[in-house]
Amino acid sequence: MGDTSFTPGPLVVVEDNSWPWLIRIQDASGIDVLTDRRAAWDGKWKSLDDLRELRGVHNADRVLWKAALDRQMADAHLRAAAPDLYEALVAILADCGDTGVDGYVENSLYHTEVEAARAALAKARGEA
Repeated sequence: MGDTSFTPGPLVVVEDNSWPWLIRIQDASGIDVLTDRRAAWDGKWKSLDDLRELRGVHNADRVLWKAALDRQMADAHLRAAAPDLYEALVAILADCGDTGVDGYVENSLYHTEVEAARAALAKARGEA
């Protein structure tokens, strides 16, 4: 990944199929890079399907629990995709003729997008 020090990809999201229902982000060797407890859980669940379907959860709570679980899974997948997204942005900027100097972009049609990509990469490197 060149000038970065974060965990290289590929990363994958793995869900525990039993208590404590963890969400894991693992590297290609199967080593946990990040482990997160579920945002909502119930000790009565016997399977991952029980969890996903929120079996036994009162109807009044289902919407909130479902939103929390969905957001947590979406966040996990975004985190797992981060190294790939970083590399894609680097490649796109290189292909656009971005020199990174004084805002020069060979194809000025994409100036706004190139600036957004530069900002995202700076944020990923902790520079912004």
